[in-house]
Amino acid sequence: MPVYIKIIVGKANSRKSSTIRALTGIGQPNFYDIALFPQGVQQDTLVINSAIQEGCRLSPTEFIRHINNNLPFGRIARYPASWSTPDITSATKHILIGLRENPLNGCLDALAYIDAFCKAGWFFQPNTDVVYLNRAAMPVNLPFQHHAINDVVHIPSNQIAHQVRNLATWQWL
Repeated sequence: MPVYIKIIVGKANSRKSSTIRALTGIGQPNFYDIALFPQGVQQDTLVINSAIQEGCRLSPTEFIRHINNNLPFGRIARYPASWSTPDITSATKHILIGLRENPLNGCLDALAYIDAFCKAGWFFQPNTDVVYLNRAAMPVNLPFQHHAINDVVHIPSNQIAHQVRNLATWQWL
C-alpha cells in the first residue's frame, strides 16, 4: 500500500507544530479527511502536529510498523488515549508530520526517520515534500534536496504556511 508523507523539520521552537496547524486547521493529532485541491477529493490523512520525537516518542521502525499495519496509536502508552487510528480502507495513505532536527527523548534525529521512510518504500519528493524551518542554522551537507524557510522566529505561522502551500506538491493543503 503506497504511503505518501510530507514532513516539516526543525529545531525546538521553530514553529513546526504551529505551521502544521496553520496548514490544516487541526489542533489534535489524528486521522482526518482533508480535501485535496484542486480536485476536491477527500483523503484520509494522518496529521500529527507535534514532532514524532516529542509527542509519541516512537522510533522510525515503530512508527512505520504502526502505519503499515493500521495499528491504533491509542494502544501505545506514550500516546494519549484520545489518539485513535481508525482502519484505513483507502489504497493510499497520506501523512503530514513534524520531526525534530536533533535527537530527543531517546529518539533519533530527523535524518534517521527520513532514511527509514525511504527504506520502507514511502513516497515523498525530497525537494519539496521535506520543508526545513531555519535551515540556515543546519549543516549544508544534507543527503537530499529540500525546501528551506529561514528566520521563522520572526514570521507568523500563517505566513510560513502560505510559503509551504506555494510549493507544487503542498497545494492540497
